[in-house]
Amino acid sequence: GEGQSLDLGAANNGAYARSEIGPWLDPAYENNAIAVSFWQYNVQIGNTSAFWLHAPSATGGERGFQAHTPWGDGTVYFDQSGCCEGPVRLTIGGVVNINQWQHFVFQRDTEGNREIWVDGVKVAEAAGGEPLDAFNGIITVGSDSTTNNSFGGRIDEMAIFDLPLHPSRIVELAEGAPVGSAPGIDPLGLAVNPMPGGEIELSWKNTLGKFYDILISPDLSTPRETWASLADAQDLAADPSGTNTQVISLPFPEEGFVAVREKNPPPLFSDDLETGAAGWTTIVNDDFGNTEWELGTPSGTTGPLAGAGDSASAWCTGLGDYGVESDISLRTPAIDLSGVASALLSFDAYRDADGFGDTATIRFLRSSDQSQLGADVPIDMMIFDVDYDAIEVLVPAAAIGESVLIEFNFVSDSTLDTFSGLCLDNILVQVP
Repeated sequence: GEGQSLDLGAANNGAYARSEIGPWLDPAYENNAIAVSFWQYNVQIGNTSAFWLHAPSATGGERGFQAHTPWGDGTVYFDQSGCCEGPVRLTIGGVVNINQWQHFVFQRDTEGNREIWVDGVKVAEAAGGEPLDAFNGIITVGSDSTTNNSFGGRIDEMAIFDLPLHPSRIVELAEGAPVGSAPGIDPLGLAVNPMPGGEIELSWKNTLGKFYDILISPDLSTPRETWASLADAQDLAADPSGTNTQVISLPFPEEGFVAVREKNPPPLFSDDLETGAAGWTTIVNDDFGNTEWELGTPSGTTGPLAGAGDSASAWCTGLGDYGVESDISLRTPAIDLSGVASALLSFDAYRDADGFGDTATIRFLRSSDQSQLGADVPIDMMIFDVDYDAIEVLVPAAAIGESVLIEFNFVSDSTLDTFSGLCLDNILVQVP
């Protein structure tokens, strides 16, 4: 592929890369769980190691966590906490191809369940793995602990995690998803800190207008979206500071896991128009009164004969055909847009006008004085709909933070037409 990779050359030429001693693998040891993900381009089968995580107390040359991909017999050997029997070794043959990129994941969970994944497919698994031995932070890439058995080819995108990866994430990585910038890992930057009295403090980045739920699980055996909800920690509003902080009691007596879910709040405004016109306002701006907005079942010469989805009601420019030289406005009840960073207007529209001389416009007005906020947003009336069409409009920045009325304006020219005009249904304003 494109970009850079670690080119180790021919097998057993002594090439490798190595980190210094450090604490970066301590979380994996403390969790008793780890995953190593990488890509390799193998040019030569031989007695080689792709990586080696050093653990001074482990047998087999500080063999804390390592993989031959493959050994000279074509078998992939996955060792952890020493060498080389059942509780510390997992093997699979016939999965390595030369002269092509392949993706590998070697991982174990807190219970000692070990897995080998190749190109997004789990090819080997076994339970009963030995607990992890303490690492010293030295990571050797492309060789063993003594810098022998060096790998033949290239290695890229190596990443080490202190928990096993979910199968869906492994598939994403095998399909080429980036490691460091993947949105599914920690998009909110969740931080967990101990507090006096045995509580923990959670903090995360928020988006104004979004809501948050704290989820808990005793283990990582299920996807996060299925985790249980923590009592009294649901529908948490975004703090205006940009960071939410929540102190909670430990959800489990020993080990456990927490996650924060971001979600949209309930709609800021929603009306399917089936319960009347409370709060809505209709205005005739012209001097003739030939047309007015009406709520009910449309029955024009052309156009719809019901609301969206065959419902009973819609707002229409007259339930029959619209008149000439009309200028009419329909306004929603007041909608509170304070406390949100953005908002989206959506509605179902049926357009059935003359296609050239009639126009329709959306305006956002401050509810207190009806002054306009932002520019007009046209509705394309050159379109002849054969059914209701969903339309979305981003609320202009000038209206955010205000209490607003949304005005739908319709203007017809002087030609007499037998069309129904414009019908609207299912008006919704929500945080996108």
